[in-house]
Amino acid sequence: MIAFYSILPQVTIAATNRNLYFTCGAGGVHTATILMGTYDNMINVCTAIATAMNTICAHAYTYSCQLIWDDTYKCCKVKIIQSSGTFQLTCTTTTNSIWSLIGYSTSSNKTGAASYTGDYQHQRGWYSDKPPSFDSYDRLMIMGSGSHITENGRLYRITNPADFNIRHISMSAIPSHKTWAASATSGYTNQDFETCWALIAGNNPLPFNF
Repeated sequence: MIAFYSILPQVTIAATNRNLYFTCGAGGVHTATILMGTYDNMINVCTAIATAMNTICAHAYTYSCQLIWDDTYKCCKVKIIQSSGTFQLTCTTTTNSIWSLIGYSTSSNKTGAASYTGDYQHQRGWYSDKPPSFDSYDRLMIMGSGSHITENGRLYRITNPADFNIRHISMSAIPSHKTWAASATSGYTNQDFETCWALIAGNNPLPFNF
């Protein structure tokens, strides 16, 4: 059994990232158009991908899509499976495609197999086989609806009128490619917490320190 820690934020499928191109038997290249909307997480996007592929393909195949654990890179990747025979994922066709979101390189097509796994971890997710550690005490902060905080020279308004505790966390035991975008290169693309947190916070997060 593999134990890992994960963050899976919501995923938006829009007109700019909804197409998946693939061959279906002798029918040539098809465009599976994923239903637009906001999905709870990448697991639900995988279900929508399979639905779109099965809808468009008129041949005697069924398709499934799932997240699988990559123990080498300690992350989950998207795997697409045809029920029998071989098929092609036409990754070099990129018009409004979903390839980047699900971690597939667009440098070449994937051919000659009945299933394919993404080259990288999918976007909008964070995984680690090592946990972050917390400090040993809470810091009570009392803030009303008109309160402000400053950090790193920025001023932020707090609009939630409630008392709450904050905790400091440490990621010192976690590899740097799981923490910082600058270190998430090569096979570690999409794995850093910095990028994932920016996406969750609308690309304008509070600064954080580890």
